[in-house]
Amino acid sequence: MTELDLGTAPVEKAPLAPKLSPQTWAVIGIACAGLAAAFWTFFRWLPTNWFGDDTYYAHGAIVPICAGLIIWDRWPKLREIPVKGANWAIVLIVGLLYVTWFAHRTDMRTVQSVLLLLVLGAGILFVGGWRWLKALAIPLGYLGFAFPFFDRIVDQYTQPLQRMSTDLSFLLLKVAGLKPYKADATTVLLNRFTLDVGVPCSGMKLLLAVGAISVFFILIAKIKWWGNLLLLASVIPLTLVVNAIRIAMIGWVGNTWGDKAGHQFHDYSGYLSLILCFVVLMKFTKVLGWK
Repeated sequence: MTELDLGTAPVEKAPLAPKLSPQTWAVIGIACAGLAAAFWTFFRWLPTNWFGDDTYYAHGAIVPICAGLIIWDRWPKLREIPVKGANWAIVLIVGLLYVTWFAHRTDMRTVQSVLLLLVLGAGILFVGGWRWLKALAIPLGYLGFAFPFFDRIVDQYTQPLQRMSTDLSFLLLKVAGLKPYKADATTVLLNRFTLDVGVPCSGMKLLLAVGAISVFFILIAKIKWWGNLLLLASVIPLTLVVNAIRIAMIGWVGNTWGDKAGHQFHDYSGYLSLILCFVVLMKFTKVLGWK
């Protein structure tokens, strides 16, 4: 008697990536080369924007990585979208590159940043179509945290944030029993150390970085809307508290171990502050429902 094979037929898995023709890959390669050539001066400037002295966009270097993680998180759904490129978008790309040529004759980095995002969006439209552009609009927009779109906020709110950070750090030093004396709005005197809360220590750099981190968690955690609001609402208070603790710690280190130790701690404490904010936001997001 013949045995019957009752096993189920193998289920075909969805491809890890949408299938593209060799011609499409060639077009993508040419487009990437053209993008690099068109924005070469801008790309050469980006390291200055991210790693320059007293930059407010030191977090910018990890923003493209975060955008990639957002895409990776959504990839199971993204790969199901059919690739239906809009050939007419090449006209849009050429037009944007023409405008870019004029923009590079100036130092209007914000305009160049906008043009880069628009060209990337037009490229997605050309290769993948409207549905791909819609699906990638959020990670594409997230790249904006890496570019100088927040200069007006920096100019308008740095000094108020600087004063608030000074006031709160003064209070912390007073509670710690160090008997601080406030010489002016941003200068605190201790027995053996002068704490000058300058513009770089205002907390604005930390605020922009924490804002980018909070939006990243919102996009990948998929918590309820009220949780997203609470996460956003926590950005300014968290930044103020952590920055004030950092300033107070600089004062304590300088007052305890001398001026040199205080300045050395100042140079590295910014990274510790950012790590602390990241951990606090991650824990808070989990409390709000991230699994």
